[in-house]
Amino acid sequence: PGLSLVPANISMTRIELPLSTKTKREEKLLHILEEYKAQFDYIIMDTNPTISTLNMNALVASQRVNVVCETQPFSLSGLRVLIEEMEAFYADMNLKPNYSILPNKYEIKTATAQEILGALRSEYGDHVLSAVVRKSEDINVATKKKLPLSGFCKIKSTAFEDIMDLVHEFVLQTQKPL
Repeated sequence: PGLSLVPANISMTRIELPLSTKTKREEKLLHILEEYKAQFDYIIMDTNPTISTLNMNALVASQRVNVVCETQPFSLSGLRVLIEEMEAFYADMNLKPNYSILPNKYEIKTATAQEILGALRSEYGDHVLSAVVRKSEDINVATKKKLPLSGFCKIKSTAFEDIMDLVHEFVLQTQKPL
């Protein structure tokens, strides 16, 4: 009760080609979601990290975009490309970028992860969330069991603490004016 879920799957890629030939193709999802906005406090979409036609729709329809970045060198390089493409798309669409970056799979004991987190904060400043999700087996187990963390982990779980910090930060962000 109180939660609606519309799962997607790999077949969503089939919409790319027909969507790419439409006029105002980047706004199709926005118009569809307009019908449902009044019914929900939040509409959360999970997409892959590419600038595809479907993801362009998600960017246009979103009030805020949260980009997950592992604290690894290749992830930082990929993030740079993605943010560049995303900002160029927002400029083309005459939209104001509103995104946050979530550091993920952070390992406090590794110098590389600390360096990448520092680089994220240095390069992207206020776009980087305060919440950091540490690498945790609980998250892998939750994924494998297809359960939320709260469904099986202990209250003192670092994964549960990190996700709760993240949820609180998201809620606070949605209360700020855009």
